Amino acid sequence: MQTQKAQTLNGRAKMLIQPVEAPTLAPMEWSEIVDITPALAAEWLKTYHFNGQRPVRPGNVERLAREMIAGRFKTSEFRLVHVGAEAFLTNGQHRLHAVIQTGITIRGNVYHQIGASREVAAEDYGDADNIKMRTIPERLAPHDTAERLGLTPTNLNILSGSTGPIIGGFTRTSFTLAQIPLAVRIRFMEDYGAEARFYFDVLHGAAKSQQRAMRGRGVMAVALVTLRECGPRAMHFWQSVAENDGLHKGDPQHSLVRLLLSDESRSRRNVVQLSRLVASLWNSYCRGDKNHAPKARDLALPIFIAGSHNYDGQGIYLPYGGAE
Repeated sequence: MQTQKAQTLNGRAKMLIQPVEAPTLAPMEWSEIVDITPALAAEWLKTYHFNGQRPVRPGNVERLAREMIAGRFKTSEFRLVHVGAEAFLTNGQHRLHAVIQTGITIRGNVYHQIGASREVAAEDYGDADNIKMRTIPERLAPHDTAERLGLTPTNLNILSGSTGPIIGGFTRTSFTLAQIPLAVRIRFMEDYGAEARFYFDVLHGAAKSQQRAMRGRGVMAVALVTLRECGPRAMHFWQSVAENDGLHKGDPQHSLVRLLLSDESRSRRNVVQLSRLVASLWNSYCRGDKNHAPKARDLALPIFIAGSHNYDGQGIYLPYGGAE
């Protein structure tokens, strides 16, 4: 390795770090400063189009264009993921459209990454920092999760929200959706895909107000766990709740319908508290109890869902078993 004499930057700061030998493998990521002209912007949008991108928002383009015209636009990051002979633009499409609209050249810090598959581009798109944060459906779209699970984008978004309480173990310290890595959420959605399809089919038989209540995260999360663990028994329970026909006062299903349609459940109870109440009525159903008032005890304690297995993992896999 050759040595290098200390150099100065602007006559002051000294370079004390010795150079390293050239790597034997090509770099997997690098960045460069590029002057992006309107012609280059048009070329990138055509050549590096990523079909997982959200639709262009004209209002966002107009706002960026005003910033460029006023001279207030600063250097920002663009991202390109290279997969074989292709490259995908995962961040920067609105700025490129604004460059074309204004005819103004801007300076961009272009980050390049080499990926083994298009899935890398999808992950980079979901994780990239943005002027406008991507919604959950926008982050999921490039992964084709809805098509693979046989769900509508709306129902996929509901399922995504329902995985939060499950991953967090239904505790007061449950992870927020923003804290759950997208890959983890997708894995849980795939695990509960069959149960989700059954649940959404069941909801078609419910009244509109009841459908809205049963789509809530705290309710659906408990439903998914029971459907996964208890099969036909849970199917009968949730179908009878959705149909709300022929239920008698004191039946756990009847009590659950009343709970879901109450003003307090719709406006005051948080997700964790509501899930505890729903689980309490499910447990009553499994025990054959009647006239059981739902209870939600210490929200920091593990939840108990009758018939479910007791997970004994670390981190995101918190135990289901414990005090009700």
